[in-house]
Amino acid sequence: MKGKYNALAAFILTIAVVFAACEKNIIALPGDTPTGARVKFIQACSNCSTPAVVVNGVTTVPAINVLITANGQTVNPTGMAYGAPYPVNSYAILPTGEVTLDFTLTDAKALLSTKVTLAEGKYYSIYIGDTIPTPTISLVEDDIKSFQDTFLRARFVNVLTGRTKDTLELVRKNDNTVVATGVTYGKASDFKFIPASSADTFFYRKVGTTVIYPLTANSILTSRNNGRTLTFLARGVNNKIGTSPQIPRIDWWANR
Repeated sequence: MKGKYNALAAFILTIAVVFAACEKNIIALPGDTPTGARVKFIQACSNCSTPAVVVNGVTTVPAINVLITANGQTVNPTGMAYGAPYPVNSYAILPTGEVTLDFTLTDAKALLSTKVTLAEGKYYSIYIGDTIPTPTISLVEDDIKSFQDTFLRARFVNVLTGRTKDTLELVRKNDNTVVATGVTYGKASDFKFIPASSADTFFYRKVGTTVIYPLTANSILTSRNNGRTLTFLARGVNNKIGTSPQIPRIDWWANR
């Protein structure tokens, strides 16, 4: 009888080991267990942050960054600098339903307040755009669950501001593929599967033109990109030139 119990225990242990091994091969997203909405914030308001001034190694003027609260609860305790996402490599978990978001500066000045509706288990990006005194908020759902491990998925978001707001398109330089086109201010394209390679160059341009947007640098990916889901972002002020931190820029990060 004892031998039967031992055989049964060994069988159960084998099943558990196989199941655990299978689990390791499942591609998981951060926080897959439904406990709220997943939100990534991007600070693209070009004059909502100021860098610290350092003279002879001494900080004389502290940096001013953007603080966020959701229903009165602090989201990012240290604030967000211009061009920065939060969290960098994941998503914050926020309440669902109607949520009040308040944005202030680290010098205690109020920036704006808005209400958004968030669904359980869904992923979102929220972009703080435009400029003071009229910053804007853009809420975009992140459809990041589709996956093919031999392709790259890319999306393009346009928060490039100015007196007039240009309609833009994102281009993959390797084969001159238009990844997204007709993207107006505050909007995002859908994610698109494109061939992955070990080194890609992407840029954006005005719709109807054939050259890179003036003053922007190419965004070069130097690591393997198969299986990744990326967002590319156009930010800055379209009439800024020279060394201004507000000149048109392109950023990218991995959603998964």
